[in-house]
Amino acid sequence: MPPVIPFDQALKKLEAYCAYQERCPLEVGKKIQLWNFSAKESAALIASLTENSFLNEERFAYAYVSGKFRINKWGRWKIYAHLQQKQIGKELSKKAVLDIPQEEYMETISELITRKLSTLKESDDAKREKLIRYLLAKGFEMECIQLAWKTYELKNH
Repeated sequence: MPPVIPFDQALKKLEAYCAYQERCPLEVGKKIQLWNFSAKESAALIASLTENSFLNEERFAYAYVSGKFRINKWGRWKIYAHLQQKQIGKELSKKAVLDIPQEEYMETISELITRKLSTLKESDDAKREKLIRYLLAKGFEMECIQLAWKTYELKNH
């Protein structure tokens, strides 16, 4: 089956797609697949985007980590798992996730603890269990959760 649109038009559309927001090669590849390009043409499109700095896996990883942490308030584990789903290299994923400043990370956990506790109506033990499950689901590490919880208890009791 021939491509849906000409190569040069596809390249322009992909440049606009990548310029709008950081993209990973997987997202661009899925877009290219929709247009029925051959593997050779797909590779040429991705190579052109990479050469012209429209596509940069490292830049994507750092932007993704920053957005998911600052906007969605996700923890390192969840962000790392999502980077793996987007087929970003393990070393790059680890490096990008570890780039989150520890102080800011702990402040975010403390902020989430305060916000979540205000919505819980259970007994103290049940509250703590629900809170821990909530923070683990958001991708925060148990050690960080426990440290933030101890800090919270010292401040509030």
